[in-house]
Amino acid sequence: MILERDLHIQETLTEIAVDSTALFKVEGLHCIGCTQKIILALDEKYSGSRWAFSMATGILEGVGLSQPVLRFDVQNIVDRYESDVYVLPNASDEVNALAVAPSKDLASWLKKRTTRISIGAFVLTTGLLLELFNPGNISLMPSFTKALLFVAYLFVGTPVIKRAVSNILKGEWFDENFLMSIATFGAIALGELPEALGVMLFYELGEHFQGKAVDQSRRA
Repeated sequence: MILERDLHIQETLTEIAVDSTALFKVEGLHCIGCTQKIILALDEKYSGSRWAFSMATGILEGVGLSQPVLRFDVQNIVDRYESDVYVLPNASDEVNALAVAPSKDLASWLKKRTTRISIGAFVLTTGLLLELFNPGNISLMPSFTKALLFVAYLFVGTPVIKRAVSNILKGEWFDENFLMSIATFGAIALGELPEALGVMLFYELGEHFQGKAVDQSRRA
């Protein structure tokens, strides 16, 4: 679904022979709609070729190629439609297996996302407890509690909001990132900060578990 990144990917050893097959391992791509757009974009860029992505194995394959393919170019096309997705050399491809690994650290990104979700859950729980001991409407909550919830919302939701803005600039309006952003903006406008944080938190948590499930099925 996986924008805002400086890749610095070395391309020297990523070229493949003309009239051959390109194989890449793709990590973090779980959005079916985004996958279809990526395939169409690759078909258009590499005229006459046919591209396909296996959600089960995470392998992106292009056949009937009539020009060299650079992993950097494939990564840039993927980035147009989905953030936090990693295009890696496929280990079974003798040429691309020699390519230098991308500078983006997948393990580090997963750790950051887990940390973001954990902190958001902790702050949400704390905010709800403070609200419980503060009779009345959320508007009567102490200022520091509201500020804490808002900062946590920005901490958890900023990647989603950035993806929504990035997709809007590309002409992609009504995706899940846009809808989550609008829903939480509305909650904030109504003074419902815990609800805004909760919606964004559970969305990110769902995306995280979906990605983990897909990755586990690929390893099975």
